Amino acid sequence: MCATCKYKKRVLITGFEPFGQPRRPRNRSWDTVKLLSEKISKLKNTSLENHQHSCKHSCKQNENDKRKTSLENHETAGNTGDNNAKQTNIISVTTHETCSGLVHAKAEPCQLDLDAVLLPVNYMPAKKILQDLHSLKSFDLVVHVGEGKPDFIYIETIAHRTGFTRFGNNGPTDIPPNNEIGDYSMLNETLQTRADVLSIARELDSLYGNCEISTTQTSSPPSPSISSSTRTNSTCSSIKVSTNAGRYLCEFVYYISLAEAELSGRSVSQPTLFVHLPPESQSFSDDEIVDVLLHIVTNY
Repeated sequence: MCATCKYKKRVLITGFEPFGQPRRPRNRSWDTVKLLSEKISKLKNTSLENHQHSCKHSCKQNENDKRKTSLENHETAGNTGDNNAKQTNIISVTTHETCSGLVHAKAEPCQLDLDAVLLPVNYMPAKKILQDLHSLKSFDLVVHVGEGKPDFIYIETIAHRTGFTRFGNNGPTDIPPNNEIGDYSMLNETLQTRADVLSIARELDSLYGNCEISTTQTSSPPSPSISSSTRTNSTCSSIKVSTNAGRYLCEFVYYISLAEAELSGRSVSQPTLFVHLPPESQSFSDDEIVDVLLHIVTNY
């Protein structure tokens, strides 16, 4: 890292493999996380800075310094519990430049170090992968991404340690013992992110919200706090806050990262978020979702 850089922002972002019976051909969470990694690897300084809507600082860049990016696909051996998925896929993107213009509470970083990780839809393997990642590296931001309900993007606020009764991809044996996440009994059953989710959702909605879906009837929203009434343009919001992450692998991994942050004393300095995306061909294009994720990893 260059001598003038004050800070290196380390970001962990995850997506999931396909799931369901019959198995879906793709999972939009991992597909868009991969696209995000590719986009960051191709962006030039000015393009990256255009995504810093809250930028309050400026820095004169050395014209002789050229931004370098490295995009490496790593496969680390690991038992995912699925005979068809014996590897953990990790995409690492690192930007090198004199001053990137990225904004962070600690300082103005000059380097973005992004690890994009594919998680299996299997409880114990996903748990081990996450615990290993948190033990090996300290992150400044953790963003988990999953596939959720139609129409809207939801940012989750809380995660539970118990109540996991839905089988993973490997069937009836793929379930946590006692339907709960072990190793964290010393913590509260419910953990809440320290990030200001409401402000984040409002900002993202003002920038990327799609009010064309404002007349959609939401018969089964993921959050009990979200009205199921027909929406109008005057109250339209398509990026929302949720208090129900679903009690499946999404909530499972969210709790683990929140717990790891609590136990390491980084719950304030390391914001942890979970973003639920609408399924394929629902309300947001992949490019629009990538823009939302890019804003999150570079601004929070």
